[in-house]
Amino acid sequence: MAKDISKGIKQARRWIPRRAMSVALTLAIIAHLVMLSIIITRPEPPTKPSVIELALDAPISDQTRDAGRIQLKDADDAPADPRLAGQQDPLTEDDSRLDDGDGFERIGADGQTDNQRDFASPDRFDQIQTELVAALRTGYLTSRDTDGPEGHYLLAVQRQIEQYGNNNYPQELIDNGLSGRLVLEVLLNQKGQVLNIAIRRSSGSETLDRAARNLVQLASPYPPFSEELANEYQRLSITRTWVFSSAHRLTTE
Repeated sequence: MAKDISKGIKQARRWIPRRAMSVALTLAIIAHLVMLSIIITRPEPPTKPSVIELALDAPISDQTRDAGRIQLKDADDAPADPRLAGQQDPLTEDDSRLDDGDGFERIGADGQTDNQRDFASPDRFDQIQTELVAALRTGYLTSRDTDGPEGHYLLAVQRQIEQYGNNNYPQELIDNGLSGRLVLEVLLNQKGQVLNIAIRRSSGSETLDRAARNLVQLASPYPPFSEELANEYQRLSITRTWVFSSAHRLTTE
């Protein structure tokens, strides 16, 4: 029994140093590995940012007036690429078209376009409809219309123009000794107001044509339409030949 205990103590003495050495060796290996990993993974120190030197072509006092003259110093030393020479194209007509994001193209500075559509507004449609109705209800009177309410109205307008023209005969026609005849078309509304005066056949003299137009305009307004005419027509177009005689008289044919 004693021999067994002694033998066990001797074995324990031999085992403990070996085990301690193994543990110490293992810990040393682990410590070296940790230090190696720290050394390997240690980040590189930050590099100093490169400094760009600027060359100023103008004094500091002029920088606010000519800031665009500041250039990079290295840009002057860089070799020019011959392929880039002459590649700056001037602004062409196509380049001046700008898309403002709403589907339309603007051309040039004035913003005019070649593809914008001019859509008629509701007011424009109403105007067209009114003009169409008025055109359908326009009566056309000539010297052949002598009967009925149309003939009576034509005669009343004719007399009013002749009376005014003879009482206010144009002095420029007298001074220049002008005479002649011309065909005028006068468009009147239901109130007898002049809507338009058109020369259908000129007298050959601008002065005489202008005097005739002025007389017709100044002699207005003409009698309003009678109830019978108003129910039938919205406008009346009267075409007559006006004669300015050498005796300084105005008549119609």
